[in-house]
Amino acid sequence: MNLFLDRSKDRRQREIAVLKDKVGQCAASNAFDSVQNALRGVWTMKCERGDLRVSITLAPTIPPRVQFLDVRVAPPAATPAPPSGACRM
Repeated sequence: MNLFLDRSKDRRQREIAVLKDKVGQCAASNAFDSVQNALRGVWTMKCERGDLRVSITLAPTIPPRVQFLDVRVAPPAATPAPPSGACRM
């Protein structure tokens, strides 16, 4: 119920459209990256020019309704550090 009280539906749609323009076509994720509980989780959508991180919280109602939704550009994946010079062969 209160999802659109902080930011209107039109504003959210515009913000997501700007993100989609930036990262290109995205593929739906098959799983959550992390689940905090039965009502809260985060997943990453793989896109053409970067990824989107989606966080969601459902209200404990029947039926569940979206209480919180955040979509933003995901930080770049961490790359492994190069091997230390002391470990050269």
